[in-house]
Amino acid sequence: MEGELPLPLYQGQPLASWGSRAVSYLIDLVFGLLLNVPGGALVGVGAAATHGGVRVALIAVGSVLLVVGAIVQIWQSGWRQGARGQSWGKSVTGLRTVSAETMRPIGGPIGLLRWFVDSVLGVVGILQLLNYLWPLWDRRRQTWADKVVGSVVLAR
Repeated sequence: MEGELPLPLYQGQPLASWGSRAVSYLIDLVFGLLLNVPGGALVGVGAAATHGGVRVALIAVGSVLLVVGAIVQIWQSGWRQGARGQSWGKSVTGLRTVSAETMRPIGGPIGLLRWFVDSVLGVVGILQLLNYLWPLWDRRRQTWADKVVGSVVLAR
């Protein structure tokens, strides 16, 4: 659009804007909720149920959904993003997470480390907030997790 500043470049590639990163994160969050919300609801209903067989069944099915939801979310936000360069949200928004050195995907294990750093920072609210806002003023538009693993997020 006219009047918009072009995205800053890194090794000739446009860096992702903060807004597009936020949208991809929200898309990933929605995907994560698809199994976790029904799982949590079933566990809650099961805990309130009075009939023993129904109670056990609801809690068991809800727990399975919660565990599968957590595994899927860790896989897609960590391993898949590292191996392919994109989580589901980044696939939708056209962003790629790559090594700042090689400009190739960082790999599954490093993707898991990046996810883990984000998760650890998420335990303390102010650190999570600063981590997600950091790309607004960082020269390479990196979060702290990006800095730890040496990744950058590129736009189309």
